[in-house]
Amino acid sequence: MGDKKEEQIKIIEMMNDARKDLEAKYARLKAQLGEEEIEEADETISEDVVDGAAVESSPAESDQPTENMSDNTSDNKAVKKVPKKSEKKVEKKPAAPIKKVVRKKVRSEKESAEKERIRKEMGSVQVQINYVKAAIENCEMQLQKAKEKEEQKKIENVMKGVMLVGAYIENKRVVAEKEEKLNDEINLFIVKKDYATTLQETVKEIFTEKKFKYVTEDKVQDILNNEEFKKMAQEDPNKLKRDEKDIKMEYENVMIRALSYINEEVGDDFRENEEKFKKVMSLENGFEDAFRVLRTDKRFKGDDKENYWKEKRQRYTKDIEQYANEEEKEFFGRLLADIDEVAKETRQLQNEFIIGRASFRKGNGYTKRLIEKETDIYNRIIAFRDQKHKELLSKAANGEDPTRPTVMFQIALEFEFPIKKQLGRDTVLQKNNALREQMEMWYVYERIPKEERQLPIKWVSTKAENEVKAWSKLQRMKRMIVGRGDYLANLSDWVLENADALLERAKKEEPLTKDEEKKMIQQIASVVLYQVVYDESVKKLEGEESYLYKVKRAGVGISSAREYAELAQKLSETKEFKKEFSKYMKNADFKEQTIKFLADDAEKNFAKAFTGKGTEHRRMSTVVEGDGRPIVPRRVPQRRPNN
Repeated sequence: MGDKKEEQIKIIEMMNDARKDLEAKYARLKAQLGEEEIEEADETISEDVVDGAAVESSPAESDQPTENMSDNTSDNKAVKKVPKKSEKKVEKKPAAPIKKVVRKKVRSEKESAEKERIRKEMGSVQVQINYVKAAIENCEMQLQKAKEKEEQKKIENVMKGVMLVGAYIENKRVVAEKEEKLNDEINLFIVKKDYATTLQETVKEIFTEKKFKYVTEDKVQDILNNEEFKKMAQEDPNKLKRDEKDIKMEYENVMIRALSYINEEVGDDFRENEEKFKKVMSLENGFEDAFRVLRTDKRFKGDDKENYWKEKRQRYTKDIEQYANEEEKEFFGRLLADIDEVAKETRQLQNEFIIGRASFRKGNGYTKRLIEKETDIYNRIIAFRDQKHKELLSKAANGEDPTRPTVMFQIALEFEFPIKKQLGRDTVLQKNNALREQMEMWYVYERIPKEERQLPIKWVSTKAENEVKAWSKLQRMKRMIVGRGDYLANLSDWVLENADALLERAKKEEPLTKDEEKKMIQQIASVVLYQVVYDESVKKLEGEESYLYKVKRAGVGISSAREYAELAQKLSETKEFKKEFSKYMKNADFKEQTIKFLADDAEKNFAKAFTGKGTEHRRMSTVVEGDGRPIVPRRVPQRRPNN
C-alpha cells in the first residue's frame, strides 16, 4: 500500500511539471499573437501616411486646370476640344497606389494564416492543459480515498479494542470515583476541623493583641458573612482608608468653621487645631443655646451674656403666654424636653472629647440614634416655622392681624440656627464614629482565615484609582486658597463644598434622577468657575464681562453663595461649556466620568474657552479717549496661590 501511494505521488508531481510547461508555452503563443497584431497596426498607419503624401506632392498641377477653367468660362467648347497636358498626367497617376494595395493584401493574407496557425496551436495546448489538470485531480482523489480507507481501518481496529476492554474500564472508573469522593469527604472533615481550630486561635489572638471599642468576639461570624467586606476584599481593599481621608477632611472643615466662628487662627498642624477645637467644644453647644431661649433656671451664673439671655427669656416667655394657643404651647413644651435631653447627652460626649477619652482616631461616641433624634428635632422646628410663615402671609393678604403667627415664626427662627449648626457638626462626628466601627471590623476580617481562600487581588480598579485622584485633587484645591477673606478663597470654600457633594454622589451605586444629574452638572460648572476665575486673576483680566469681576463683586456674606450658584448655573448654560461637556461625556457613564473629571483636572480644558473669550472681550471693549489713547481699566494686583 505504501509503495502504491508513493508511486501516485510521483505521477502527480510529473503531471504538475507537464502542466507548468504547457501553461508557459500557452503564454508564449499568446504573447506572440499580441506582438503581430501590434506590428500590423503600425504598418497600416505608416502606409496611410505615405499615400497621403503622394496625393499632396503636386499642388501646381492640380491648381492649373482650375485657372484655365476660370479663364475660359465664355468658351466651353474650346475647353472640351483641346484638353490640357496637366489633365492627361492626372489620369495616368493611379498606377502607383495599385501596387501598394496588392502588396498589402498579400501580406495581410500571410499574417492571417499565421495568426490562425497560432490560435489553433493555442487551442491544442489548452486542451492538453485541461487534460493534465483533470488527470491530476483524479489522482489526488484516488489518493485521498486511499487515505480515508486506511484511516477508517485504523478506527475500526481501535473501536474493536475499546469494545473488548470497555466493561473493565467502566468498572474501574466507578470504583475510582467512589474512592475519590470518600477521600474528599475525609479531607473536607479534616480541613473543617483545622479551620475551626485555627479560627478560634486566630480570634483569640486578635482580641488579645488589640483592644476594640466597637467589635466583640460574638460579631466575628457576622463579619465573615459581610457581603460588603467580601466585595471590598476582591475589588477595592483600600476603600476604608480613602473614606477615612474623606472623613478627616470633613472633620477638618468642621474644626475650621468652629475656630473661625470664635476668630481663632487655623494652622497646618492637625493636632494643634484639634486642641483648639476642644476649647470650642467647652462652650455651649447648639442645643444648650436653643434651650436657653425659654428656660427660666440660672445654671450659667457668671456668664457675661446672662443679662442678654435673661431679657430674651423674659420676652419670649411673655410672648408665648400672650400669643400662643394650647397646641403651640404643647409643641414648645415637648420640643424643650427633647432639646434638653439631647443637650445633656451632647455635653457628655463633648466632655469625653475634651479630656481625651474620645478623639478623631479613637472615635467620638456619636451614634446613629443620637443623630436621628437631633434630625427629628430640627425637622419639627422647620415644619413649625414653615407653617407659621404661611399663616402670617395668609393673614396679611386677607387683611387680618398677623401678629400671633409672626411671633411664633420668630421664635422658631431663634431655635433653628443653633440647632442646624450643631446638627451639621455632630453628623460629621457620627460619620467618623461609624467609620471607626467599620475599620475595626475590617481589621478583624483581614486577619481571619476564610474557609474558601482566594488569592489577594493587588490591583485597584480604574474607578477606585480615579476616586483617589479626585480626593487628592480636592486637597490640592484646598491648598490653593490664597488667604482667608480674599475673594478667591471665599469662592474656593464654596467650590470645595460642591466638589465634595459631587464626588460623594458620584460614588453611590443608586441611579441618578434628572434633578440630581442637573444639580451635578451645575456642581461641575462650579469647579470650572473656580478655574476660570483663577486663570483670569493670573492673567489679570478685568471688566464687567469677566467672571473675575463678577466674583469680586459678589464679595462675602450670606448672599455670595447664592450669587456664586447663579453664576455657575449661567456658566453651565453657555455654548462653550456645553460643547466641552458633551465632548468630555461622549459615550461614557455619567457618574464614572464625573469622578474622572475631578481626577483628570479636566476643568483646565474647560476654562480655556472662557479665559480666551475674556481676553478677546477685553481687546474689543477698550475705550478710547479723545486724544486716541486707550483707557486701560485699573488692575488690582493678585497674589498667586502657593501650590
